Amino acid sequence: MYHRIGAPARKSRFKGQYTPEKMFARQMKYLFEHGYQTVSLRDLISSAEQPTPAGDKRICITFDDGYESVYTHGFGILQKYNFTAVVFLVADCINKTCLWDKDTEPILRAEQIREMAEAGIDFGSHSFSHRLLVELDTEELEKEVKGSKTVLEELLGKQIDSFSYPYGAFNETVKKMVQQSYKVAFSTKNGISDIQGFALPRIDMNKDKILPVFIYLLWEARHKK
Repeated sequence: MYHRIGAPARKSRFKGQYTPEKMFARQMKYLFEHGYQTVSLRDLISSAEQPTPAGDKRICITFDDGYESVYTHGFGILQKYNFTAVVFLVADCINKTCLWDKDTEPILRAEQIREMAEAGIDFGSHSFSHRLLVELDTEELEKEVKGSKTVLEELLGKQIDSFSYPYGAFNETVKKMVQQSYKVAFSTKNGISDIQGFALPRIDMNKDKILPVFIYLLWEARHKK
């Protein structure tokens, strides 16, 4: 689970969310040179509720929020190794800047999203406006979950099947709403994806995950049973 690629602005309040571009490049190079294969969203969905075999080298690279830095600093690196990824978009923030954290970092533009989609990058929903879903009434929740799906499907011209919970927060009510519209959903819980397909865990990546730590986390994920 990545968020932003590159160097944070001097006044950024979220420096911990950034993965430096060179660090990201080293991580992707390591994956490529050691036989890892990125999993398409279709393949992930088909195996979401199946146990992950020990030693498995399939990996799903995800980006939450849909920052433009994924395009400017990460997309080319993914293409270099013929890797795919899933980018979770906040539907109402496309072509704008980050609004939910009082930040000013630009969000992906529609033309960038379409270009990445044509190159094999998958997209999912990260809600309509990045609100805390567990605090919403039924009407508001439906807009965040189902309304975002409608917007993204109109943008991309294809079905959107995956969802990522804003702030990683969900309860049974939220999960049931997501299950009505999507085939798989991601949490921010740390771990490997061997549990039910509507609370898939991930390994959080940030500026502190230098290559030795990255390698250890991969090893731990493949051998932890």
